[in-house]
Amino acid sequence: TESSGHLINHYGIEAPKQILWKGWEPGGEYTKQLVIKNSNVKTQKLQFQVPTTRYFTTLYPKVITLSAGTTFTLPVTFRPLEKNIYEDQIQFKTKDYSFKIPVKAVLIEPVLVAPKLQNFGMCAVNDVRESTFELKNTSDLMAAFQWDVTGPFTLEPMNGILEPKSSCAINATFHPKEAHCNNATAVCKYGPDHTKSRIVKLEGIGKYPHVVINGPSHSIEQNEATVNFGDVPVGTKQEKWIELRNLSLVSAPYHIMQPSKEDDIEIYYTCNKVGGVIPPDGVEKIQERNIEYFSISVISSTTKAIVIKCEGNAIGSKIDIDHSMLGFGSTTIGQEVTRVITLSNHSNVPGYFQFGIDDNNSVFKFSKTCGQLLANHSETIKEPKAIELFGSGFTEQERPVVIQAKHVQRFRKLEERGLTVFPPEFLNEMLKENKLELDDQGALMVREAEAFEPYLRPFIPLTTQEEYFDLADNVEKIALPHVSLDLQHVNFGSCPNIKSFEQR
Repeated sequence: TESSGHLINHYGIEAPKQILWKGWEPGGEYTKQLVIKNSNVKTQKLQFQVPTTRYFTTLYPKVITLSAGTTFTLPVTFRPLEKNIYEDQIQFKTKDYSFKIPVKAVLIEPVLVAPKLQNFGMCAVNDVRESTFELKNTSDLMAAFQWDVTGPFTLEPMNGILEPKSSCAINATFHPKEAHCNNATAVCKYGPDHTKSRIVKLEGIGKYPHVVINGPSHSIEQNEATVNFGDVPVGTKQEKWIELRNLSLVSAPYHIMQPSKEDDIEIYYTCNKVGGVIPPDGVEKIQERNIEYFSISVISSTTKAIVIKCEGNAIGSKIDIDHSMLGFGSTTIGQEVTRVITLSNHSNVPGYFQFGIDDNNSVFKFSKTCGQLLANHSETIKEPKAIELFGSGFTEQERPVVIQAKHVQRFRKLEERGLTVFPPEFLNEMLKENKLELDDQGALMVREAEAFEPYLRPFIPLTTQEEYFDLADNVEKIALPHVSLDLQHVNFGSCPNIKSFEQR
């Protein structure tokens, strides 16, 4: 027997391999022609036996005589009664041999084809790795499908309908939660009532990444690095960088957590990134500016977040006054005496200055009460400077003692010793009684401290600003101020008529 395409040569008789019916419905009648041919040079006689089942019928058996090169057509009829698979055969016999030709009726079913394996390789824990494969419908029927998959694997779309001879892309995702090998089976169910299936094996390895810090000018401890910016002038920017190096064979996604405006704190630094992915054996550079804390969290890692401490010293303007005390001597009332003071900015940062003085009511006036000392950059002055001004005015009738710097210094010394709260007469009497004495600078000091203990108060040094301008905020510091107000706050209450109001 020789085969060629859809025909088989049985000892010189060519016949089809089989008679096949597809796409039929129960209750119908379907006829196909079985053609046989004598390809031999001799005339051959054949007999045939009809199918044994009632679903296939043909002509009544008889002897077939085939001359060389002639054909014979035998009609075969199929009459199905229900949806099922039918099989039978027609047997041909000669004097020397016999052969059979199968007759079949099959049901048309959808056929889906997918790859047997999807290997994701290695993936960082809590990271995602994706792959795409094709699901094909090779049949002539529409096919609805549904995926069943477990483990750290997902497929999209999970269900759908494929038209005949069409395909769709299936997106597979591997999202490991632990560091170990993961194996799962994805089952694609399709066909009538999803009775048919196609299996795809899914494989992937979860691994923890290992990220270390490299960079200049910083010290590293366990899970913490310090970057020192050094001295940075106010108004300028200083940049440094760190390197995040991934020593593992998987990608390392990371997130930079830094203070935000919602934290209600001043932000003195910026970072040019909020996160990213470091490739396997790759390096990521991160720039930082100025001073703060921030942390870098490797999303896939089990270790603590890497804390980056940025520190630096902000250099402001350094303004000095050549006099801390300035005396004007004795001056006739109505005349003016001028003195010169010099402000010097010893930094590379510009500084602003302002003297807090009331020009309208004070006997001392400045030609310039505020301004800027230029430098390479600009920024406000950080610490206020103070200067004490004093002088004595006289007329032809009255000429008081000329106040000098030593008098002011003696007063400060007496204030420190708690003696300024006593009237001069009382102090003179105590001096006569040898309970007080003079020190080397001519200031009174207590000889017998126990005699004054009931009257003395603890000395709390105050700045000039606190003493003269912030009295209301320092009442606890100044228990017995030399000059005070009986009220710190004046409440006018409700004022319904703005044209008529009560005085306080």
